[in-house]
Amino acid sequence: MAGCPGGNGIHISASSGTAADSSTGVNQVIGLGQSVDTTLVFDISRKTWTRTNLAAAISVGLADESRGRYAVCAGVSALLPSVNLTVQGARGRVHFVASLKDFNDALRLGPGR
Repeated sequence: MAGCPGGNGIHISASSGTAADSSTGVNQVIGLGQSVDTTLVFDISRKTWTRTNLAAAISVGLADESRGRYAVCAGVSALLPSVNLTVQGARGRVHFVASLKDFNDALRLGPGR
């Protein structure tokens, strides 16, 4: 039995430019025992971005071959060859929370426990 393609945990990645240009990439891994809880506050009067080959992906994986041999995997990715984005008059707050700890603990206990 193979594990999840992205491995265990939550994987978030984004990049722009060519495949050879790794300096613009972001790759974040949140392990099974970790969590992320962040708030982004923004106030943008006007901003324009132009990017080529904008790629983004998020995947979630939880696999265990030693106890019960299971794998729970999900993911999505997108590639946009040319992106022009203009944001004008945007204000707000984004709260992002992610954790697999409770789900992982429940799987370790097994059904009905």
